[in-house]
Amino acid sequence: MPELSELDKTKNNVIIFDDIILDKKGIKNVEQYFIMGRNLGIKAMIYITQNYYRCPRLVRENCNLISFFKKMSDRSITMIYNDLGLDITKKNFIKIFSDNLVNKHDFVTFDIDNDDDNYKIRNSKFMPTGNSFISK
Repeated sequence: MPELSELDKTKNNVIIFDDIILDKKGIKNVEQYFIMGRNLGIKAMIYITQNYYRCPRLVRENCNLISFFKKMSDRSITMIYNDLGLDITKKNFIKIFSDNLVNKHDFVTFDIDNDDDNYKIRNSKFMPTGNSFISK
C-alpha cells in the first residue's frame, strides 16, 4: 500500500482494499486513507470484505455507499441495521434483504448520503427498491 504522501494529487486516484486482513498498524494506515484521502486526490475508495464487521469501524462510518451481496442471518442484518442508523424500520430493513438478495449475483446498496429517498436503497438492477421503506 503506497504512503498517502506518494499519491499524485493531480490524478484522479481510486483505491481498492480487497478483503485485506489487517494488524493494528495496517488498520491505522487504511483509516488514514479514509480520513485524509479526499484532501490528497483520492476520488474513490472501495473496501471489499466478506464480513461487514471485519471492516474497521472508522471506514464504515466514512462510507457513502454500502452494498451487500449475500443473504445473512436476521441477527447479522439487525446488527447492521443498528450500525447504519437509517430512517427505516427494522422489519422493513430485513425485508429489503430477503426481497433483493434472491439470486447468486444479487445485491442491495444503501446510499447513505443521497437526499432522494427513491435512490437511498437500490437493488442489483440499479433500480430503487421504492421509497415505501423510508419513514416520513
